[in-house]
Amino acid sequence: MAVANMTPDLSRYGVRTGVIFAFMSLGSLIGNPVSGAIIQSGGSGDSYVGAQVWAGCTMIVGGCLIWTSRTILARRKGRLVVRV
Repeated sequence: MAVANMTPDLSRYGVRTGVIFAFMSLGSLIGNPVSGAIIQSGGSGDSYVGAQVWAGCTMIVGGCLIWTSRTILARRKGRLVVRV
């Protein structure tokens, strides 16, 4: 839904959705092996704290990217915030 709100020309909606799914697939492809390597590097292999920190950091970065894109869109439209 956020893509539809941020796309003034709906003929580009499919392309933008495809790009988002491409980035999501990269995260799915890379995230699981990285988490497994972090868990195994913990010594006994039973500590999930490192994987939890990894997941939290990637979620924070993703949230920051979404906030940045919304801010850029608001500035282009000359508003303080983008209405949903």
